[in-house]
Amino acid sequence: MKEFPLGTMNRNIRDVFAHLYHWQLMMKTGTKLVSGGSKADIPSKGYTWKTVPKLNLLLYRYGRITPKVPLHEIKVLLTNSHKEMMKMIDDHSNEELFVKGICSWTGTLPHLVLILLVPSSHYDWALN
Repeated sequence: MKEFPLGTMNRNIRDVFAHLYHWQLMMKTGTKLVSGGSKADIPSKGYTWKTVPKLNLLLYRYGRITPKVPLHEIKVLLTNSHKEMMKMIDDHSNEELFVKGICSWTGTLPHLVLILLVPSSHYDWALN
């Protein structure tokens, strides 16, 4: 597998797909917890949106020290995860997605901002 230039955290396409997959897992888990009435740690326990770079580094290191999932397997995981994310968005009413304050975990933002921000911003990052 071809490696990306030195200085990039995710060194190949498998790393990028794994990064996308882990972020989708965090969002799906958080959304399911909130939908069930529990509190969710968004973006992840012990992290805030300001400390996302540290969380990304943790995800990268986790991928480097654990046995690697082959590219063909991570592609299947990511494809299935993407489908689940799209279904999760479809399962929300317009009110849940667009009205501020409906979902307590988003604070003053509409739920849609966070539920779409993670996949769209990460896909944009991955394409670059």
